[in-house]
Amino acid sequence: NFNVMIIIAHRGNLKGPDPINENKPEYLEFAIEKGFEIEVDVWVQSEKIFLGHNNPAFEININFLNKFKSKSWFHAKNIEALEFFTKYSLDQNDLNYFWHENDDFTLTSQGWIWAYPDKYSNFKSIAVLPEINKTKIQNFSGICTDYVFRYNLND
Repeated sequence: NFNVMIIIAHRGNLKGPDPINENKPEYLEFAIEKGFEIEVDVWVQSEKIFLGHNNPAFEININFLNKFKSKSWFHAKNIEALEFFTKYSLDQNDLNYFWHENDDFTLTSQGWIWAYPDKYSNFKSIAVLPEINKTKIQNFSGICTDYVFRYNLND
């Protein structure tokens, strides 16, 4: 048993990986409508904003980011996206974004520890994809998972 924790739908996934729909704006919106936060992959190229995991697949505008910023964890996928978030956040300071690849831990712009699968932390931290290595989630503040319904929001 653990306190109510933050449950983040990895790329908008609710019931497992779905490479065709991951990061699609309507897919992400659906996860938010179901009551979850989202981790979303963001690219910036030629001053345009895109969503997508392996490449910039779905063009969006700043309004999309603003509409869902309180429920979103933005993963900058290229240096241009990280620079964009950094510049944009100087005035706003309300976007939660980060950059990481295979680091054990990274720190988000709002001071959260984003922990790679099976890395332990216990303070203001998110366990990423705990299902991969059966990470014990009791000491984390939240999880980012492809299987949100495995975790009872009311435990």
